[in-house]
Amino acid sequence: LITAKSLLTIAEHGGPRCCKRNSFLAIVEASAFFKEHLGVEMTVDGDISCPFSPLNRECLKDQCPFHPR
Repeated sequence: LITAKSLLTIAEHGGPRCCKRNSFLAIVEASAFFKEHLGVEMTVDGDISCPFSPLNRECLKDQCPFHPR
């Protein structure tokens, strides 16, 4: 179930491939899943900001929830 939820979230964000964005999305989804289904608080500290944007020519920039602002 957690894999399906993570993949759905990744698919909903669309765009070209980005392993960092997909990993960050899966971590955020896992945190919510663990809290809802297992009662385990897995906090994600602060806002996730991706430092890899300049290295990825296909970066979505402002359309990515993790692009540094």
